[in-house]
Amino acid sequence: MNSGEYMTKEVTRNTIMPVFIGIVLFAIELLIALKLQSIKSVFIFPVIDWIGTYYIVKFYSRFDVIGWFQIGICGSNMLCITLMLLLLPRTPLVFIAMVVLFINWLAITGACIMMKFFAREDKYLDFNRFFRFNSFIFGLFYLPLLFYALFFKEINNRAATEGINLVPFSTIMSNITGITHVHSGAAFMNILANIFLFVPLGFYSEVLWGKRKVKIRIAILVLIPIIVELVQFAFSLGIFDVDDIILNAFGGLLGILVIKVLEKSYCIVKKDDTARLFLN
Repeated sequence: MNSGEYMTKEVTRNTIMPVFIGIVLFAIELLIALKLQSIKSVFIFPVIDWIGTYYIVKFYSRFDVIGWFQIGICGSNMLCITLMLLLLPRTPLVFIAMVVLFINWLAITGACIMMKFFAREDKYLDFNRFFRFNSFIFGLFYLPLLFYALFFKEINNRAATEGINLVPFSTIMSNITGITHVHSGAAFMNILANIFLFVPLGFYSEVLWGKRKVKIRIAILVLIPIIVELVQFAFSLGIFDVDDIILNAFGGLLGILVIKVLEKSYCIVKKDDTARLFLN
C-alpha cells in the first residue's frame, strides 16, 4: 500500500466514518421524533448519543474522533434548523430543534467526560484534543444561535421589542406565576432559556481563564448581559429587562460552578489533588 492509499484509508477511517455514523444516528433520531410526534421523544436522543459515543471510543481507543462524530450529528441538526428558519421562520419547531442540538452536544460531551472519569488514564487517548475540537464545534453552532436568540427571535413581535423593566424579579415572578396557568410551557421555557443560554459562557470562562481572579470573570459575566440588553433596547430588538440580566448572570455563574464540581470530582475519583480534567 503506497502513502496515498494509506492516507485515504486513514481519512476514511478516522474522519468520514465517524461523520457518517453521526448523520445516520441523527436520521434515526429524526425518524423517532416524526413517529412519536411528541416532545418526550427528545429524551430518547441522549441514549442514542451515549451508545454511539461509547462504541466509537471503544473501537478507536481515542476520544478525538468523537469530534467528527459530533460534526455528523450536530451538523445535520444545524442544517435542519437553517432550513426551518428559511422556510418556516415562525414555527415553534425551530426552538425545539435548538434544544435538540444542545441535548445532542451535551450527551456526547457528557459521555466522553464519564468515560474519562472512570477509565484508566492510558486506556483512551487524546481527551484534550477532543475537548479542543469539541469546544470549536460548540462555538461554531452556539454563537450563531445565541446571536439569533438574543437579537432576532422577537423581531416580528412589536410588543416584545418595546419597553423597559428596572424592577428586579418582577418578570421572573410573573413567569413563575405563569407556569401554573395556560401558558405554562412558554413561561417555563423563558426562564430556562435565559439561564441556560449563558451557562456555556461561564463554563468556558472557567476552563480558559480559570487562573484569573474570580471577581474579574464574574464582572465579565454580568457585563455581557447588560451590553446585550442595551443593544436590544437601543435597536428595538427587545425590551431592557433587569431580570434577563439576573437570569443570564446566574446562568454564567452556574457554568463556573459546573466546571468546579467536575474538576473537584475528578481529583477525588483519581485520588490526586493535582489532576485536571480539562486542558492540563
